[in-house]
Amino acid sequence: MENINEQISRIKTMMGLNEDGSTPQSQNPTGTTKHKWTDKVVRGPGNPVGNAPSTIRTNHGPGNPIELAEDESTKLESFAETRLGGAETIAGNAKEKGGAALLTYHHFEVKLEYYEKASKGELDMEDAKKEYKDLLEKLYTSTKDDMGIEQIDFQELLGKMEVLGELIIKENEKGA
Repeated sequence: MENINEQISRIKTMMGLNEDGSTPQSQNPTGTTKHKWTDKVVRGPGNPVGNAPSTIRTNHGPGNPIELAEDESTKLESFAETRLGGAETIAGNAKEKGGAALLTYHHFEVKLEYYEKASKGELDMEDAKKEYKDLLEKLYTSTKDDMGIEQIDFQELLGKMEVLGELIIKENEKGA
């Protein structure tokens, strides 16, 4: 009969745990791994199965989400949806913290409506480009003579410019 240590070691191996009980470094393709996944590599438990092309990875487990190829029309929407989630989290945390963090809240809060529209495919890119140029002019005129702008207004202005710039750049990548 196996001793208890051998049984524990075998169970840890089956569960994909290191000897100290921790989990090994993630093989998630979102950037937390040192190794890039490539095609034609047989993968182990909990990783993509078989030799599927990188655009159609089939994965097992909650730590390895399924990635399906996106067509050009959904890339901006997907990007905006991801950014929306991050902006909501940051704005919420900053509001809860209060104090000086409220500047961060104002910076991110103004981004939400833009990300929301873009994630639904409802952002008119020509209007976005015009608004970006208008905001750029407003930034210049309000800061050229000794920063004649309040902190909150400044944060909101830059937040809008930032979100519009991100979305315009992402849209331009379609043609690249």
